[in-house]
This record gives sequence, C-alpha cells and structure tokens, in this order.
Amino acid sequence: RSLQQNTPAQQPISVPTSEMSALIHGGERLLSIMDTLRMPQHGILPEGTLRYQSADVRDIIGPVLKDFCEVFAQQNIRLENTVMADTPKVYVDCCQTGRIFSNLIDNAVRHNPPGTCITITAEPVTVNQFAMLRVVIADNGGGFVVAGHQSGFGPYVRGTKTKYQPGLGLGLYICKQIVEAQGGQIGVENNSGNQGTTVWFTLSR
Repeated sequence: RSLQQNTPAQQPISVPTSEMSALIHGGERLLSIMDTLRMPQHGILPEGTLRYQSADVRDIIGPVLKDFCEVFAQQNIRLENTVMADTPKVYVDCCQTGRIFSNLIDNAVRHNPPGTCITITAEPVTVNQFAMLRVVIADNGGGFVVAGHQSGFGPYVRGTKTKYQPGLGLGLYICKQIVEAQGGQIGVENNSGNQGTTVWFTLSR
C-alpha cells in the first residue's frame, strides 16, 4: 500500500531489496498468526514443530520492531529497547519466540493510549539451576484488567477495557504456550498505582 501510494501513476513500481525482505517477513508473520487460531484446540505446540538454534535475542526482536514502526509513529509510541549487545544468546525457536514479542508488543500498543512508552529489557538469570534469560516488556499505560480476576493466560480471555476492540483474546495464551513449550515461564502484573503493565518471560540459554 505504501509503495502504491508513493509511486506516481503510470510509473513502474520497483521494490528495493530491503522492502522485499520486509514484505516476505510480513507474509511469514501473517501465516504464523493464522497458525495461532489452531492452537486453542491443540493446547500446546504440536510435538516436533520447534526448531531450536542459538540466537542473539536482538536479532529476534529487530524484525518484529520493524513491523511496528508505522504504528509507533502513528500513535506516538516511544520505544526503549535496552537489550545490550553483550546479552547472552538464547537457545530457542526464533520464529516462535518472535511471535511472543509480536503478541506482547501488539497488546501494549492496542490496549494503551497514544504516547505510551514501551520498554524492553533482558538480563541473565538462573532458575532451578538452569541458565535462562529473563525478558521484560513493560508499558506505562492504563494497566491490565481481566474480568473475573482471571490470569489472562487462558484462551479467548480479554481485558475489561478491550471488550469492544478487535481481537480474539489469544495473545497471552499463545505466548504462554510457546514459552512453556521451550521450558520457560511467563507472568503478567500491573505496575504500582495501576500505571501500566509488566509482562516477563524466560528463555533458555
């Protein structure tokens, strides 16, 4: 759509390599989103579908953030990605882990007002003698409120503030399935004074 709108009529549309890569990645992300619709029926990721590899978590976050650039600009979202170059690598399925970041950032954008600040941090931790990376995605919006005080990780569970917004209520559920399938944990909590939401999850190193 952007290429079409910014190209004069009758002029052939050329697609730079970087734009083509973004289009391909966007198509792959849409396919992964469609896959999420099957997950509530299966409960967990089908056995054998995870493709583990050692990866820099910044390389996983990068393409996801690029997808949100236009939305960030439109809604004046301020992003603070403080994941450092010396952050230990993780041993995960990069595609599925990218879905975690995509779902959580999408939640932070859609459920908060313009001007919200989203912060991403990561630090090495040890959980039950296992080396993990603890990732935190926090915002300073209005907080996460779920009807009936549910945890928010069940399928089709939606916040009371979002009942009239588009969505299926699968975002946190999918994140939980992916995180736990890879041996990690995930949690969500309101910040003090109900000033935003913090979601954390762990990834194997």
